Amino acid sequence: LLAIYADNDPVNWRLVESFATTSSSSIVVEEIELDGFGETMRTRGFQAALNQSEALLEQALMQHSPDLLVVLSKGLGIVTFLAVKGLWSGPTVMLSPIPNECDHVKGGSWEAEWKSSMEVLRSHDVGPLAIGVGSSYDEQNLILRIMEDVGVCGDLIKAEMNYEHAMQESSAGKRSQIENSQHHSFLQFEDCTNWIVASFPGDHFWKNLDENAANIANLVAL
Repeated sequence: LLAIYADNDPVNWRLVESFATTSSSSIVVEEIELDGFGETMRTRGFQAALNQSEALLEQALMQHSPDLLVVLSKGLGIVTFLAVKGLWSGPTVMLSPIPNECDHVKGGSWEAEWKSSMEVLRSHDVGPLAIGVGSSYDEQNLILRIMEDVGVCGDLIKAEMNYEHAMQESSAGKRSQIENSQHHSFLQFEDCTNWIVASFPGDHFWKNLDENAANIANLVAL
């Protein structure tokens, strides 16, 4: 899989790889950093940062031919950008996604940015999507509740997930951490049934904590 950093704090992908590895399957995470993305976004806007990074993104997709993309936070706008450019519509994991106004995402309000972003994802058939968020008030209300309230994909309903794949041939230590993640409910959208959502302990930086590596591995394995 290809993990894209756009001015994001790091994730311990080596630890995530270890949780996702069994005798019969494994993942390899390649990482790319979009240099200067954050500075350009802050000084010239989100669209300018996307335009600046387009060549690097296209090169990385061609070079690695990933089976899956992983983006963090503002990386949601990178996925929608790649979708409208016709560069990506495949399986994607989004960790605490945050929308941003740009040429293809309408602005004016947080709700408008979410609605527009979700419409792009749906109209370009991006997916399956696995979305991880923190359990904090802000994560739940500024991400999950608004994604549901804008009405693009209907209500969130409980999804029955099978963790057997994550438990196979794990060491005792790995098994313990994976078991500790199982009490977190997995949800799906009523009208976007291949969009899976899960909440894990922490705030917007839950994904950067080693104790959530097993949870990220579960998302990737979906």
